[in-house]
Amino acid sequence: SPVVTATDVYGTKIAMNLSDLTLTSANGKFTVQKDGTLLASGVGADRITVSYGSLAASCDVSVEALKVGNVIQPEAITVEQGTAFDQLQLPENVEITYQNGVIGEAKVQWEEGKYQADVPGTYTLYGELVLEDGADNPDGLTAEIQVTVKEASTETPDHPNQGEQPDHNSGNTDQGNTNPGDADQTGGSNSHVQN
Repeated sequence: SPVVTATDVYGTKIAMNLSDLTLTSANGKFTVQKDGTLLASGVGADRITVSYGSLAASCDVSVEALKVGNVIQPEAITVEQGTAFDQLQLPENVEITYQNGVIGEAKVQWEEGKYQADVPGTYTLYGELVLEDGADNPDGLTAEIQVTVKEASTETPDHPNQGEQPDHNSGNTDQGNTNPGDADQTGGSNSHVQN
Protein backbone atom coordinates (compact mmCIF):
# COMPACT_ATOMS: atom_id res chain seq x y z
CA SER A 1 0.00 0.00 0.00
CA PRO A 2 1.38 3.47 -0.85
CA VAL A 3 2.74 5.56 1.99
CA VAL A 4 1.42 9.06 2.59
CA THR A 5 3.48 11.61 4.47
CA ALA A 6 1.58 14.32 6.31
CA THR A 7 2.86 17.19 8.42
CA ASP A 8 0.96 18.26 11.52
CA VAL A 9 0.66 21.84 12.76
CA TYR A 10 3.85 21.43 14.79
CA GLY A 11 5.91 20.42 11.72
CA THR A 12 6.06 16.77 12.74
CA LYS A 13 6.05 14.43 9.73
CA ILE A 14 3.80 11.40 10.04
CA ALA A 15 4.12 8.46 7.65
CA MET A 16 0.89 6.59 7.10
CA ASN A 17 -0.12 3.71 4.88
CA LEU A 18 -2.85 4.69 2.47
CA SER A 19 -4.86 1.72 3.67
CA ASP A 20 -4.93 3.36 7.14
CA LEU A 21 -6.54 6.53 5.78
CA THR A 22 -10.20 7.14 5.16
CA LEU A 23 -11.05 9.60 2.43
CA THR A 24 -14.64 10.70 2.12
CA SER A 25 -16.45 12.97 -0.29
CA ALA A 26 -19.35 14.88 1.29
CA ASN A 27 -21.29 15.31 -1.96
CA GLY A 28 -20.08 12.21 -3.80
CA LYS A 29 -18.19 14.22 -6.44
CA PHE A 30 -14.98 12.25 -5.87
CA THR A 31 -13.97 8.64 -5.74
CA VAL A 32 -10.70 7.43 -4.30
CA GLN A 33 -8.48 5.38 -6.59
CA LYS A 34 -6.28 2.53 -5.36
CA ASP A 35 -3.19 4.72 -5.61
CA GLY A 36 -4.78 7.38 -3.42
CA THR A 37 -5.63 9.86 -6.13
CA LEU A 38 -9.05 11.42 -6.23
CA LEU A 39 -11.11 11.18 -9.37
CA ALA A 40 -13.77 13.81 -9.91
CA SER A 41 -17.03 12.22 -10.97
CA GLY A 42 -19.04 15.40 -11.31
CA VAL A 43 -18.94 19.16 -11.55
CA GLY A 44 -19.52 21.33 -8.49
CA ALA A 45 -18.34 21.91 -4.92
CA ASP A 46 -17.40 19.17 -2.48
CA ARG A 47 -15.65 18.68 0.85
CA ILE A 48 -12.96 16.04 1.08
CA THR A 49 -12.15 14.66 4.52
CA VAL A 50 -9.07 12.57 5.26
CA SER A 51 -9.21 10.62 8.51
CA TYR A 52 -6.42 8.77 10.29
CA GLY A 53 -7.49 7.31 13.58
CA SER A 54 -8.81 10.20 15.66
CA LEU A 55 -7.20 12.81 13.37
CA ALA A 56 -9.14 14.36 10.51
CA ALA A 57 -8.52 17.10 7.99
CA SER A 58 -10.98 18.55 5.51
CA CYS A 59 -10.70 20.80 2.51
CA ASP A 60 -13.26 22.34 0.20
CA VAL A 61 -12.79 21.52 -3.45
CA SER A 62 -14.54 22.93 -6.48
CA VAL A 63 -14.63 20.93 -9.66
CA GLU A 64 -15.15 22.97 -12.81
CA ALA A 65 -16.26 21.66 -16.16
CA LEU A 66 -13.64 21.07 -18.81
CA LYS A 67 -14.03 23.95 -21.24
CA VAL A 68 -13.54 23.42 -24.96
CA GLY A 69 -10.77 25.71 -26.20
CA ASN A 70 -10.24 24.47 -29.75
CA VAL A 71 -11.73 22.11 -32.31
CA ILE A 72 -9.39 20.25 -34.66
CA GLN A 73 -11.30 20.51 -37.92
CA PRO A 74 -11.54 17.41 -40.15
CA GLU A 75 -10.04 17.31 -43.63
CA ALA A 76 -12.14 18.40 -46.59
CA ILE A 77 -13.91 15.78 -48.67
CA THR A 78 -14.93 15.60 -52.33
CA VAL A 79 -18.06 13.83 -53.53
CA GLU A 80 -19.74 13.12 -56.83
CA GLN A 81 -22.58 15.34 -57.97
CA GLY A 82 -25.87 13.86 -56.74
CA THR A 83 -24.50 12.58 -53.41
CA ALA A 84 -27.29 13.16 -50.89
CA PHE A 85 -26.49 14.76 -47.52
CA ASP A 86 -27.25 11.55 -45.63
CA GLN A 87 -24.82 9.67 -47.91
CA LEU A 88 -21.88 11.96 -47.13
CA GLN A 89 -19.26 10.13 -45.13
CA LEU A 90 -18.85 12.84 -42.50
CA PRO A 91 -16.76 12.06 -39.42
CA GLU A 92 -18.80 11.04 -36.39
CA ASN A 93 -16.24 12.55 -33.97
CA VAL A 94 -13.72 15.38 -33.94
CA GLU A 95 -10.70 15.95 -31.77
CA ILE A 96 -10.97 18.83 -29.32
CA THR A 97 -8.54 20.54 -26.97
CA TYR A 98 -9.80 21.80 -23.63
CA GLN A 99 -8.63 25.12 -22.22
CA ASN A 100 -6.42 23.29 -19.70
CA GLY A 101 -4.54 21.53 -22.55
CA VAL A 102 -6.23 18.14 -22.20
CA ILE A 103 -7.03 16.56 -25.57
CA GLY A 104 -10.36 14.83 -26.00
CA GLU A 105 -12.96 13.86 -28.54
CA ALA A 106 -16.52 14.99 -29.15
CA LYS A 107 -19.35 13.54 -31.20
CA VAL A 108 -20.73 15.80 -33.92
CA GLN A 109 -24.28 16.39 -35.12
CA TRP A 110 -23.79 17.72 -38.65
CA GLU A 111 -26.29 20.18 -40.13
CA GLU A 112 -27.22 20.09 -43.79
CA GLY A 113 -27.20 23.87 -44.07
CA LYS A 114 -27.09 25.08 -47.70
CA TYR A 115 -25.67 21.84 -49.10
CA GLN A 116 -27.05 21.05 -52.57
CA ALA A 117 -26.18 17.60 -53.86
CA ASP A 118 -26.94 18.47 -57.50
CA VAL A 119 -25.09 21.79 -57.64
CA PRO A 120 -21.30 21.56 -58.07
CA GLY A 121 -19.30 23.75 -55.72
CA THR A 122 -17.71 23.84 -52.27
CA TYR A 123 -19.93 23.92 -49.20
CA THR A 124 -19.00 24.52 -45.57
CA LEU A 125 -20.98 22.28 -43.24
CA TYR A 126 -21.19 22.97 -39.52
CA GLY A 127 -21.73 20.53 -36.71
CA GLU A 128 -22.74 20.91 -33.10
CA LEU A 129 -20.38 19.32 -30.56
CA VAL A 130 -21.98 16.71 -28.32
CA LEU A 131 -19.90 16.76 -25.13
CA GLU A 132 -19.61 14.27 -22.32
CA ASP A 133 -20.85 15.14 -18.84
CA GLY A 134 -18.42 17.46 -17.10
CA ALA A 135 -17.49 19.32 -20.28
CA ASP A 136 -18.66 22.73 -21.43
CA ASN A 137 -18.47 24.75 -24.64
CA PRO A 138 -18.77 28.34 -23.37
CA ASP A 139 -17.72 29.91 -26.67
CA GLY A 140 -20.12 27.84 -28.77
CA LEU A 141 -17.36 26.37 -30.93
CA THR A 142 -18.50 24.12 -33.77
CA ALA A 143 -17.01 21.54 -36.09
CA GLU A 144 -16.62 22.58 -39.74
CA ILE A 145 -15.89 20.59 -42.85
CA GLN A 146 -15.50 21.62 -46.50
CA VAL A 147 -17.45 19.41 -48.91
CA THR A 148 -16.75 19.82 -52.61
CA VAL A 149 -19.39 18.51 -55.00
CA LYS A 150 -17.61 17.83 -58.26
CA GLU A 151 -19.47 18.04 -61.50
CA ALA A 152 -20.60 14.70 -62.87
CA SER A 153 -18.15 13.67 -65.53
CA THR A 154 -19.46 13.37 -69.03
CA GLU A 155 -17.69 10.35 -70.43
CA THR A 156 -16.13 11.11 -73.80
CA PRO A 157 -15.35 8.05 -75.86
CA ASP A 158 -11.75 7.32 -76.80
CA HIS A 159 -12.82 7.24 -80.43
CA PRO A 160 -15.23 9.88 -81.67
CA ASN A 161 -17.17 7.35 -83.74
CA GLN A 162 -17.36 4.76 -80.96
CA GLY A 163 -20.68 3.06 -80.99
CA GLU A 164 -21.07 3.67 -84.73
CA GLN A 165 -20.35 1.01 -87.30
CA PRO A 166 -16.76 1.50 -88.57
CA ASP A 167 -16.27 2.25 -92.26
CA HIS A 168 -14.80 -0.99 -93.52
CA ASN A 169 -14.92 0.27 -97.07
CA SER A 170 -12.03 2.70 -96.82
CA GLY A 171 -10.09 2.45 -99.98
CA ASN A 172 -13.01 0.76 -101.74
CA THR A 173 -13.82 2.33 -105.03
CA ASP A 174 -17.28 0.82 -105.10
CA GLN A 175 -19.20 3.71 -103.51
CA GLY A 176 -22.51 1.95 -103.90
CA ASN A 177 -21.52 -0.86 -101.50
CA THR A 178 -22.72 0.00 -97.97
CA ASN A 179 -22.70 -3.46 -96.43
CA PRO A 180 -19.43 -3.92 -94.52
CA GLY A 181 -19.71 -7.68 -94.90
CA ASP A 182 -19.50 -7.32 -98.66
CA ALA A 183 -16.21 -5.42 -98.55
CA ASP A 184 -14.09 -8.56 -98.88
CA GLN A 185 -15.89 -9.52 -102.04
CA THR A 186 -15.31 -6.13 -103.64
CA GLY A 187 -11.62 -5.66 -102.86
CA GLY A 188 -12.00 -3.61 -99.65
CA SER A 189 -9.69 -3.92 -96.69
CA ASN A 190 -12.15 -5.49 -94.27
CA SER A 191 -10.90 -8.67 -92.64
CA HIS A 192 -14.47 -9.81 -91.93
CA VAL A 193 -15.14 -13.23 -93.36
CA GLN A 194 -18.65 -14.02 -94.35
CA ASN A 195 -19.84 -17.62 -94.15
